[in-house]
Amino acid sequence: LRLAEELIALLAPLGAPAKLAEAYLRQGDVCTLIRRFDAADRALATALRIARERTDRAAERNVVRSIGLLRSHEGRQEEAIASFEQALAMDHELDEAPAAAADLASLGNIFRRVGRHAEALRALEAALVGLGAEENWMKCSSVKVVIAAVHRDLGNADEALRYLHGLADEGVERRNPIEASIALLQAAHIHLHQGRIEHSLRTYRRTVDLTRRGGHTEGLVLSLRAIGEVLVGLGRYAEALPSLREAAALFAQLED
Repeated sequence: LRLAEELIALLAPLGAPAKLAEAYLRQGDVCTLIRRFDAADRALATALRIARERTDRAAERNVVRSIGLLRSHEGRQEEAIASFEQALAMDHELDEAPAAAADLASLGNIFRRVGRHAEALRALEAALVGLGAEENWMKCSSVKVVIAAVHRDLGNADEALRYLHGLADEGVERRNPIEASIALLQAAHIHLHQGRIEHSLRTYRRTVDLTRRGGHTEGLVLSLRAIGEVLVGLGRYAEALPSLREAAALFAQLED
């Protein structure tokens, strides 16, 4: 945030250069992620105004996408969908296929959150095709995790696990513990609902280990919270407390 503010102070006297819009965009994205939604709204509105004044369609598309992310974090999912659909239309206008695939992935994720499962699967499967497996392995891995979540929502545990199969090991092989842990966390949830309690706990613990070693605070706090809540549900309170206390401290650090 300090860097963004310094950039804005340096660039604003020059009028409305492209880099000023990007500085406001970065400021808005950071404010979204730390849940300062009013500040994010102001920064992104300014970035959008500058992009439109410059008739810079690519910059405008980037801001529209960030507005979609903001609305999603605010819980305003229908507005988020509208923003990502607008960004997707602009991707096609700009003939940017990788960007379109990424926006389809975001749309699919939001469709899943609002229970529009058929639309979610269509968007996510199209995103997988558009991304291409090898050159965008990390993005494809994330999309497969969301597809698995949709199938889990629909009660298709075996289909969900099929999409997750091998992702964790591949993430470790590629020295990407964050992606590995995301797949493991989803698998642990599924094993829990299948009644495979100890297997689920082992998977949660592996997720905690990977996120801790990978320095991925968001993944670590979700893993700690999940394992703590499972242990509470089992009546294993003494085991649950350390994980929950650490999760609470991390949520405070993340200002959540």
